[in-house]
Amino acid sequence: MRRNGTVLEKLSARQLTMVELLIAGQPVQRAARIVGVGRTTAFRWLRDPDFKTAMAGAKATIFNRAIMELKTATLSAGRKLIGLIGSKSENTARLAATTILEVGFRIKEEEEIDRRLTALEKIVKQNSGAGGDIE
Repeated sequence: MRRNGTVLEKLSARQLTMVELLIAGQPVQRAARIVGVGRTTAFRWLRDPDFKTAMAGAKATIFNRAIMELKTATLSAGRKLIGLIGSKSENTARLAATTILEVGFRIKEEEEIDRRLTALEKIVKQNSGAGGDIE
């Protein structure tokens, strides 16, 4: 974990190691034993706002990495589906085509919803900037 002018600078090396162990799935008591603190200290750390912030930040980092991996896998999955359209198996080709069409329609719907939401937000911003009330 990097210490870059954040709450991490307030935590000791043991606390940072504890955060890493907990994020990795270690039970609290085992993580406490590994870092050399008692159970009571470990649970006190868990209630500490700075420790909680560090835990939340570490979880967010892991989540963001997982999202990036899923995005990469999505690209590969899309290419695979496109390749399956040319399959010799009529059933496989049909299923691939159906899936691609369904995803395409969902993407189009989401784009339309996003376009409409953006337009509504613009109207709300214009009305609130003019001092108008929205009812």
